[in-house]
Amino acid sequence: MKRKRIYAWFITVAMLLTMLPSAFAVSFADTRGHWAEDEINRWSDRGVIQGHDGDFEPNSPITRADMAVIIDRVMDYQTKVENNFADLGTAYYTDPILRVAQAGVMQGDGKNVRPKANITRAEVVKLLDNMISDYITESGTATPKGTGIVIVKASGVTLNKAKLSGTVVLGGKAGEVKATECEITGKVVKIHNSALVTSGSTSTGGSTGGSSGGSSGGGSSAPAAPSAYPLPEGQETSKSLGVFNYDMTYFVTLTAQDGADIYYEIAEGADKAAVPTTASKKFETYQYRQIEITQPTASAEGPVTKTYNVKAIAVKNGRTSSVANWNYDVTSIPHHELKVGAPKDWNGNEVPDVTLIQDYDSDKMYLVQGTDRAMVLDAGYFDADDAANLYETARKIVGEGKPIDLIIGHPHPDHVQMTHQFLCAENKALGAKVYVNERGIEVLRDYVKQFGVSSKMFADEAAASEAYDAQLETLKNGDVYDMGGTKFNVIELPGHQVAGIMLFDTATGNLFTTDQIGNNRAHITDSFWMQFANLSPTFFADSMDVYLSSLQIALERVDSLGTIKRILTGHNDVVLDGTASYLDILQTAVQKVVDEGTDAMTPTLRTLDSINGYLENTKTVVVGDRLKNINWVGINVNLQNYLSDGYRNGNEDKIADLSNLSVHKQGKKGNLL
Repeated sequence: MKRKRIYAWFITVAMLLTMLPSAFAVSFADTRGHWAEDEINRWSDRGVIQGHDGDFEPNSPITRADMAVIIDRVMDYQTKVENNFADLGTAYYTDPILRVAQAGVMQGDGKNVRPKANITRAEVVKLLDNMISDYITESGTATPKGTGIVIVKASGVTLNKAKLSGTVVLGGKAGEVKATECEITGKVVKIHNSALVTSGSTSTGGSTGGSSGGSSGGGSSAPAAPSAYPLPEGQETSKSLGVFNYDMTYFVTLTAQDGADIYYEIAEGADKAAVPTTASKKFETYQYRQIEITQPTASAEGPVTKTYNVKAIAVKNGRTSSVANWNYDVTSIPHHELKVGAPKDWNGNEVPDVTLIQDYDSDKMYLVQGTDRAMVLDAGYFDADDAANLYETARKIVGEGKPIDLIIGHPHPDHVQMTHQFLCAENKALGAKVYVNERGIEVLRDYVKQFGVSSKMFADEAAASEAYDAQLETLKNGDVYDMGGTKFNVIELPGHQVAGIMLFDTATGNLFTTDQIGNNRAHITDSFWMQFANLSPTFFADSMDVYLSSLQIALERVDSLGTIKRILTGHNDVVLDGTASYLDILQTAVQKVVDEGTDAMTPTLRTLDSINGYLENTKTVVVGDRLKNINWVGINVNLQNYLSDGYRNGNEDKIADLSNLSVHKQGKKGNLL
C-alpha cells in the first residue's frame, strides 16, 4: 500500500497567506518565483509573519500555535483570559492563543488546545467561519450581525444600520460600498479601487489600503473620516450651532484629526461626487477656506432645489480614512415669497410673542405687537420684477385697525428696500410711522425714492419723498418706543453703520440688534462687517478704535436698564444667549484688533470683488471656535481704514485713548458720568 505524504493534509504558510486580504513589499531568498511570493512579501512587510535567517520556508506546515499568532496579529485582539488549557504553558504563543480563544475563533476540547499540532485544512475553514460574521457576494442592502469580520466582494452593496466592530474588508471588485446609519468601530481594509462611503454613520476605526493613497507602511492606524460643518438638515448634532437649511450661497467646512490632510470631491446630484483620492482638491484649514455651494437661480414660479454631494477622505502618515459622504439640499425661493415663523433660541425653543419674517436672502425682520400698535424691525430686500410685500404680510398677522410702525435698525440695502410699502394710505391713516436714527434719514430717503418708484407705488421721486417726510420720525439714545404694554429702550450703537440703533425690551430681556451686534452664521465666518469706514455715506462704519468705545458705552447702558436674555440679530439663524459669553467675546475681538492690528487677522471669505481694493484688503479677526460653540465672534475689517488715521500700518501702539471711563455707585448699575 502506497503511503500518502503526511504534510499534504495540512495547510502550509504560503497557502494560508493567500486567503487573507493584504497590501505590499519585502522579499525572502527562498520565496523568489514562488506562486505565493506577493502574498508572503506583503504580510511580512506588515509584521504578521516572520522569516528566519533570511528564509521563509513557504512550504512548511503551520502549527495551531503559529496560526493563533498570525490571527492575533491580523485582528489585534485586546482581550485576554486566564489560562484554562492544561497543555498551554508559557511561550511566545500563549497570550495570542488565549486572546484568539476568548474571541471564539480557536477552540480546544475543553482542557487542551494542542498548540504544537499542525493545523488541518478543515480546521482553517472552521477558524475562518468563526472569524467572519458575514460574507457578502450579492448586490443589495445588508445588515451584518455579530462582531467578526465582514467581507464585501460584490458591487452595489449598502451596509445599513449595522454595528461593525470587527474588520470590514472591501474586496477589489466591491467598488463603492455605502454605509448608512452604521456604527463603525472596526478597521476598514480597502483592496484595489474599493471605497467605503458613509452617510449618517460614525467611523472611528480607521482604514488601510484602497485607491486613495494609503499604504501598508508606517505602523500607525488610519485617521477617522472627516467631519463636516454645518451638517445637512436632519444630521445636525446641535441646534445651537446651526444647520444647513437656509436659502442663500452656502459654505461647508471640513475637519479631520490633527495632522491629517483632507481631500474632497463635489458634484451636483445625490451621491454623485467621485470617490476622492490624494489627487482630488485639498481642503485648507477652516479659517481660510471653505467649500462653496452656490444656490440655484431663483424662479418666480416656485422654489428651486438642487442637491450637491460632497465626499471627503482624511490622509495621515500615508494612511487613508474611509470616505465621508454628505448630501446638501440647496433651495432658492421666489423673490416674492416671505418666510414667516418664530425665531428659535440655542436650544431650539421658539421665542414667545415675536414673529420672524425672512426675505429670499434670509435677511431677518421681526414683528412685535403691543396693545395699541405693532412694530416691524427692518425691511429686507425687494425685487420689483418679482415683488414681495412686507407690509401686507405684516397686516395679515396684525389684522385691521392697528398701525404698523417700521423701525430701521440701520439703513444698509439688505434691511430697507421694502420701506416704501409702509407709506401706503391705509397705514398712514392709522397714524403709523417710519423710524430711523437722524444720521440715516437721507440714506433711507434715497432707498424710498428708488424702490417706491420702481414698484410703481409712487409716480416719481418727489411723491415718494413727500410721503416719506409725512410719516418720518427719529429715534435716538434714551428714547422709549411704546406700543402699549410693550416698550423698547433705544440704544444707539454706530459702528457697523453710522445710524445703527438697538431695541431693548427690559420685560422680556430681548435685545434686537440687527447688525450692530452679532452675526455669526454657521456656514460662513462673517460675523459682521466693519470694513467700510468712511469710504461711503451709505455704508459708513466707524474705525475699530472708535467702535470699541461705542460698544462699551452701549452695553453699559443696556446693563443699567436690565438683563439681556436673548440677542436677536439681522442675520443669525439662531437667537444668541444673552446670558452667555458672546458679548464678552465680542469685546475681546474688537480689543484684539485695536491692540494687535494685522497680527490678529486671517484671510476672510467675505470679500467684495466689485469695490476696488476690498478683495486684497479685507481680513477677519476670529475669537472662539465656531465649530463647537455658538458664542464665537468674527469681524471683517479693511486694512485701508480699520483704525483711525495715524494708528494703522505698524502704529497701533500709538493708540492711548481711554475707550470708556465709568463711575458707579457701589453695588448699583448705571454710569454716573
